[in-house]
Amino acid sequence: MRFIANARTGNKTLLTSWRSSSDPSVGNFSAGVNPLGIPEFFIWYNGLPFWCSGPWGGQNFIGIPEMSTSVYLRGFTLQDEGDGTFILSLVQDPAYRLTYVLTSRGKLTEQYWDYGKQGWEYTWEAPSTECDIHGKCGPFGSCDAQNSPICTCLKGKEVDK
Repeated sequence: MRFIANARTGNKTLLTSWRSSSDPSVGNFSAGVNPLGIPEFFIWYNGLPFWCSGPWGGQNFIGIPEMSTSVYLRGFTLQDEGDGTFILSLVQDPAYRLTYVLTSRGKLTEQYWDYGKQGWEYTWEAPSTECDIHGKCGPFGSCDAQNSPICTCLKGKEVDK
């Protein structure tokens, strides 16, 4: 798997979602490398940021702590070609059958084939909570997925009515 993005030209290799789980036409979500600044992996909804991985830290994206511990999420490399081009690639052990799917609801999932169960098993997904969604609570909101409601105003701010 390879994602290529060029900061100068704006060209990107993108993973796109289906319109729905039963309609394979191009959906509203796309995912790929955002090469501006320190490269990050993004999911976009109709071209607007929906989720991001946090910057590349040399061996992983800092916003995906599972990359350090997961057997499946290891093996990613990010190469700077020096001309504004970044290449995110995954070199995996052929014994593992991995697939990445961007669902019609904007979830990027990693799945592996469980030979014993003869089926796909989910190992990781993002966003993992509603609070991972970009701007979920607005510019002056704080998000806590353990609370109901999950959004609260920062001290000194109030909800627009």
